[in-house]
Amino acid sequence: MEPSEAIEKFNSSRGHNIERRNYLDDLLHGKSRSNAGLDKPQDVQHFSGMNVNSLLAPYPEEQPQSYG
Repeated sequence: MEPSEAIEKFNSSRGHNIERRNYLDDLLHGKSRSNAGLDKPQDVQHFSGMNVNSLLAPYPEEQPQSYG
């Protein structure tokens, strides 16, 4: 999709235009990007032996506090 077409579709979906010039300049003249592959699960082999479950565990400060 051409950048100008994407901007037009985005603006019509939002109900108002993108106002920031730096956003428009980047969309119109910046490096082409794609979201292809974002839905695919990430490969965790690059953790080289690290316990991946520890990455998923909540941080201690996120544990519910008990008052009593």
